[in-house]
Amino acid sequence: MKDLYWVSAAGREMQPEDWSTGWVDTLGMLLIGEEIGELDDRGEPIVGASYLLLLNGAANGVNFIIPERLAKLRLQPIIDTNAASPAGQPITESYPLASHSAAIIQVSRP
Repeated sequence: MKDLYWVSAAGREMQPEDWSTGWVDTLGMLLIGEEIGELDDRGEPIVGASYLLLLNGAANGVNFIIPERLAKLRLQPIIDTNAASPAGQPITESYPLASHSAAIIQVSRP
């Protein structure tokens, strides 16, 4: 299991060919705290919260599709650099990400 996934605005994991295009201006980074796979100084598994970081460097807003693997989880925006976005409202299928903005969404079990 990986603890970090790069995600496209279409909601799928980015593939090597996605990185070689000259126009990737919107992407997400999914950090899964339950899959860190390392031990702390006492030999205990490190477990943390999970987050989805969304970045949009484009001149236009984008409706960022939530990855399918997160469909049954609770998604709560905690930071959005665009004041007009629906921060605080639960997310279901997609998240409206304004131009030149970023958002951090906490991912948890319902």
